Amino acid sequence: MNVKMIKLVSMVFIGTAFLIWGVLGPPIAADPGPSVSTGFTLGIFASVTDPFHLAFDSDGNLFVGRDNSGSGGKSADPARIHKVSPDGTVALFGPLIDDPDGVIVDIDGTVATLGRDTVLVASLLQGSQSSTITEISSDGLSYSTLIGGTSPILTNPQQLAFDSTGKLLWVNCGSPTRVNTVGSFNGTTQGVFGTVDVNTCLGGIAIGPDGQVFVSDFERGTVKLFDSAGTLLDPAFVTLLSKPDAMAFDTTGLFGGKLYVVERGNGQIRSIDPVNGDTEVFATGFNGPYGLAFGPDGCLYVSEFSTDTVWKICSSTTILVEIDIKPGSDPNCFNNDGHGVIPVAILGSETFGVSQIIPDSIELAGMTLKTVGKAGKYMYHYEDVDGDGLEDLVVQIQDQDGVFEPGIGEAQITGLLLDGRNFQGTDFICITQ
Repeated sequence: MNVKMIKLVSMVFIGTAFLIWGVLGPPIAADPGPSVSTGFTLGIFASVTDPFHLAFDSDGNLFVGRDNSGSGGKSADPARIHKVSPDGTVALFGPLIDDPDGVIVDIDGTVATLGRDTVLVASLLQGSQSSTITEISSDGLSYSTLIGGTSPILTNPQQLAFDSTGKLLWVNCGSPTRVNTVGSFNGTTQGVFGTVDVNTCLGGIAIGPDGQVFVSDFERGTVKLFDSAGTLLDPAFVTLLSKPDAMAFDTTGLFGGKLYVVERGNGQIRSIDPVNGDTEVFATGFNGPYGLAFGPDGCLYVSEFSTDTVWKICSSTTILVEIDIKPGSDPNCFNNDGHGVIPVAILGSETFGVSQIIPDSIELAGMTLKTVGKAGKYMYHYEDVDGDGLEDLVVQIQDQDGVFEPGIGEAQITGLLLDGRNFQGTDFICITQ
């Protein structure tokens, strides 16, 4: 194309653009994307095709359910779910499964037959009202049907959860009689955990800290509350939600210890007070949000179906951890004379895994980890130092003369987590010289 032709095409294009502006008004600004409440950070964790429900294994791998309608197919089409490693690397996982929406990991092998970290996938079989929950081994190589059934116990199961006794629960959205239930499986027997109103569709389920069970009613815009035995305590514990779906409970306190629910109707995430049902808008601007799960790092993960995105929301606050300087000794006395090392244990808990810590970021009052060898290997290891069955991180701090004054006082350890947050912990010390 010569220069004159380029100019002519440009003039036609510009003239057309101004004509469209004059008829339709100025161009619409691009969607700014999701936003989150003050005190939290939001970022893309991974790009995943057709992401649905979410679940983590004990190593921090994220498993993502799938609905093939996002790729131009049908919801009931066979598809493989995805596995996302902690660094965001995405891979297909397991066999082809019809409509593999729901996913959960049986970390302790409570109901599964394939051992720890078995991945359970809920599906609706093509052309039927029958459904299955398939179990896939942690390496993705072995799989079998764990349970199968029909309405009202197991028909188009959605989100799954383990209750306070280790029983597997799920919600249904597809009974031909529209009498939908919360199904259950204890490792040997299927059953009905609880029954809700007719003519509705259940989307999400979450277990509260006291064993209570929360269920979202997608069509009626409510959250229902059951006790741990399956008795329906309140059919409208929360109302006026816009197509509520997946739910997740904060057990770390970083998100206020609240219940979180996706609102597919308006692209929001709401927090719910588990005591009185009060709600607040937590995040907005999502385009087709579906799945919701808290990771072992304490962050909240959200699947955005329409954009093939898994988002990660983290608290921007400093995490407080428990430490033990000179583990096993009391009082914690040592010489601060620049010779040797100061051992410090950072203690893991039910709500804080020490695998989140970046070891070489750790400092004790400005002193850093000791290194050895030509490669400068940092001195640390993992063990259960306090006998609670949970892994702790033990580091060796290179002593520096005169950092502490002689006598009794406190020392603070600081560092970074993999998600970019800071952590700190304090312990009493006594300096002999």
